[in-house]
Amino acid sequence: MISVTALMVIMFTCLIMMVVSGLFSGSELKQSSNEPFECGMDVFISSRTPYALYSYLVLILFVIFDIELIVSIPLVFTNLLTCDIWSIVWTIYSLFMLMGLTVEFWLGSLTSC
Repeated sequence: MISVTALMVIMFTCLIMMVVSGLFSGSELKQSSNEPFECGMDVFISSRTPYALYSYLVLILFVIFDIELIVSIPLVFTNLLTCDIWSIVWTIYSLFMLMGLTVEFWLGSLTSC
């Protein structure tokens, strides 16, 4: 029962705050408040233009190789590579990553626009 009462009090408080905010805010919108502002530079093109596919490919490549580094650094520092099984797993993992890099190179995803 307490949680229902607390939820109703929170909802009522939020409703009151929205009404008070709407009453005391200025209804006049300035031109500068409708324009996007980033790093002190004016925008020359519309912000609704979609990103190029190349940007997404670079992002995916960055994430994949970043995850590879996150996985590989602890293996080096914990001396798990001295174990035969971990050496085999790491070799297979590295080969898959190298094959992925080769495929991306041959598809031309690594070249700039």
